[in-house]
Amino acid sequence: MRIANNIMALNAFNSLSKTEKSFQRVINSLSTGLRMNSASDDAAGFAISERLRSQIGGIDTALRNSQDGISLLQTAEGALEQVNSMLQRMRDLSIQASNDSLTSNDRQYIQLEINQLKDEIDRIAGTTQFNKKRILDGSSGALWASSDPGVRARINGGLTHIDNFGQKVSAEGNYKIEVKADPGQAQVQKSNIMSIHAVKDEKYEPEFYEININDQIDTFGATSGKGWNFANNMLNITEDGTYYIVGKLDSSGQSIQTSNGIKVSSGVKASIFLRDVNILTNGYGFDMTGAEVDLWIDPGKNGNENVITGGTGGGHCSAMQVPEGSKLTISSVKGDYSTEGVLRVTGTAHGAGIGGSCATGTTSTIPNANAGDITILGGTIIAQGGDLSAGIGGGSYGGGTGGDFGTIRIYGGDITATGGHGAAGIGTGAGGSGTAQGTIIIGGEGSVTAEAGTAYVGQGSGIGGGVGWSTANASITIDPSTNVTATGYASIGSGENSDNDTTYISTSVATPPARQIPERPTQEEPITYTLADIEQFYNSDGVFLTSQPKTLTITQGDGQTASITLYETDTIEDVARKINDVIAHTFGNAKYTDNPNKFCTISDGTKGTSESIYGREDIYNDDGDLTGYNTYATMLVRSAIPGKDGELSFSGDEDLLKALGLNTIQESTESRFTASVYDAHSGKVVTSGAKITGNVIQNALTGVDIEFSSMAGIKSSWDEASKRFILTGTEYSANIHLKDNGITFQTGANKGEDYGIQLGDVSTYSLGISGVSVSTRDSAASSTGIIDRAISRISSQRAKIGSYINDMEYIMNNLTTTSVNLTSADSRLRDADMAKTMMDFVRLQILNQSGTSMLAQANQIPQSVMNLFGN
Repeated sequence: MRIANNIMALNAFNSLSKTEKSFQRVINSLSTGLRMNSASDDAAGFAISERLRSQIGGIDTALRNSQDGISLLQTAEGALEQVNSMLQRMRDLSIQASNDSLTSNDRQYIQLEINQLKDEIDRIAGTTQFNKKRILDGSSGALWASSDPGVRARINGGLTHIDNFGQKVSAEGNYKIEVKADPGQAQVQKSNIMSIHAVKDEKYEPEFYEININDQIDTFGATSGKGWNFANNMLNITEDGTYYIVGKLDSSGQSIQTSNGIKVSSGVKASIFLRDVNILTNGYGFDMTGAEVDLWIDPGKNGNENVITGGTGGGHCSAMQVPEGSKLTISSVKGDYSTEGVLRVTGTAHGAGIGGSCATGTTSTIPNANAGDITILGGTIIAQGGDLSAGIGGGSYGGGTGGDFGTIRIYGGDITATGGHGAAGIGTGAGGSGTAQGTIIIGGEGSVTAEAGTAYVGQGSGIGGGVGWSTANASITIDPSTNVTATGYASIGSGENSDNDTTYISTSVATPPARQIPERPTQEEPITYTLADIEQFYNSDGVFLTSQPKTLTITQGDGQTASITLYETDTIEDVARKINDVIAHTFGNAKYTDNPNKFCTISDGTKGTSESIYGREDIYNDDGDLTGYNTYATMLVRSAIPGKDGELSFSGDEDLLKALGLNTIQESTESRFTASVYDAHSGKVVTSGAKITGNVIQNALTGVDIEFSSMAGIKSSWDEASKRFILTGTEYSANIHLKDNGITFQTGANKGEDYGIQLGDVSTYSLGISGVSVSTRDSAASSTGIIDRAISRISSQRAKIGSYINDMEYIMNNLTTTSVNLTSADSRLRDADMAKTMMDFVRLQILNQSGTSMLAQANQIPQSVMNLFGN
């Protein structure tokens, strides 16, 4: 017997420890219901279970995603149901308007409801949202931007599709659109033959004859006259004569700015008066290349400055272009040497205030940069040159060569001239090498202030040369008694970095004799009439149609609408001018042609054209004086836009429409285009040479139609001989950027397990109904087909959404089944078998009790050693 080591107790303890560990695991399993409570329970099984649990969690989240997707789709489908109802109503209205039992005014009332329906469709397209995400404006399909406002994308869906290999491919990127046009015809309408009785206006009081440059009309409302017309935002002076040009004033008497400039044709000799003129143009404010002009500055009764600024559109334009070969004399209307009347001129980029403009090449090849013959006799002149150009004198070629002085004479007035960077105040422009040439003569009792412009490379002279000339062979003569202030690198002479060999003479200068101010032009007593003198403007009961104001509504084929009001005192010329203004400016046709005053005209007697007059009988009194005339004439209404987009229709009082009697003498035809689409970066051809009628490239890219202006690649020019607009085709290109922005639902637990949907733009523009008009029976009839196509588009979109919803429900069913199966698999790995575990629990409990008892017995055995010692 041993007492140092109780081997039996040790063995009993070891067995009891093992039993307790197993007992602890069983109790843990029974308390949690899990077979594995930590990785130590089953390392491989635990890893598999964790992956299964991750997948189950992802599937359950994807299931919620799918439910949200169905909610989004149901929201979109509900909105489209309303759009479809409105389209059906529009279709009913267009059929109603196709019936000739209706008057023109009735159709206008119908058009009002159609317009309201179109507005509501656009509102739904723009505001339908799910969780603040717009879903029907096209932005849930793709985003786009173009280099030309005339190019637009119609988003029919997303840019992503599945290729033949089952891979997702996106069409997003930058694309170049090239279009070559074969122009169609623009509509021309002709009125009734109108019988006009015109008489001499005995109440007429003669007044000065003036041309309003803002309103593009003369004193009597004419849009052109002898020697002048408006075209391309320029008042064109085409014949020798005297012209008084005035601006428009606001309620406070200040001049209102206009974008119309003044152009005097080459070879013309003109006296021009300016009063209250404020010109801010995209080109030359006053262009007199090759002309000879006496310019008279009038302060007017408000003392407004006459302001001319050129080149706001990024051009290199002098305010007053007086290049080599031109002759300009400036005086005050108050007398040759008076300082009254202010002329403020500002050149931009490389254009002078008064003188040369920007050009390319060398001095010998750029006469436009060289100043012409400029004489100032009076007025207050404030001249600012553009970059590298003189205040008065030479322009410049940026980074190249400055323009010459020309011949500059100053005998009176108050002159302030400031050069642009590196240019002279009065003299040459700056930049490059060469020889500055010219003559400057300053004398009389005027005041001259000339300041050179500073630049990075140096400073020009106050009077003389700009920076960078190698020589300055110029003659400058200044009367010492004249008040002259000049500041710069040299006050008088060459500019910095130039050889100073300017010839400067200080000596008396003879003042030329004063000139006689030309008489202002007056208008002869006119022969006048109103609509009351035209027999067609009386109905069958002899009632004058415009004794009360009448409204005439004009609709262009692209959906634009405008109204004019006719009054008792209007003439047929007034009617033509009002119609012309709507077509030219409200409808924007003016930007497409070189003559915006020919959209509505009265016959002018030109034989062999559409404007042929039908006869005129002059009426004389017993003394042989012309007292009036009877004539027969027509009014012609033209569009510059070919095809349906440019067609014009008129609605209003039925009797008024009958009086006008407009009928189409030239039907419109659609232009034909050859369109190509290229990847803007790689040059890869997407669509090559597609022949299309109309201005939409269908399916130009996946889910996208591309629309371009119906005037893309088309130039419209007025042909005076035939009295019509001639349309010619040119090539046109623009860029468009597309970015995929489609909706994708995560419908699986792993990357790539998603579902994409495509929701297109349902605005009236995208549906092609923005221009729907029922103003005439024909337009109402054609609108039915247009609306049918829109209904088909919405029906297709709704069907697609229905299929999306069905797909999503199938996906949800599959996700639910998969989640159940994966959960079952995880349960088999992780969950405890409670019956077996309970059986183990009972077994281990018995073992634990037995082990404890045996350990107690083993611990008693050493006590028996005491018996060996006896009592």
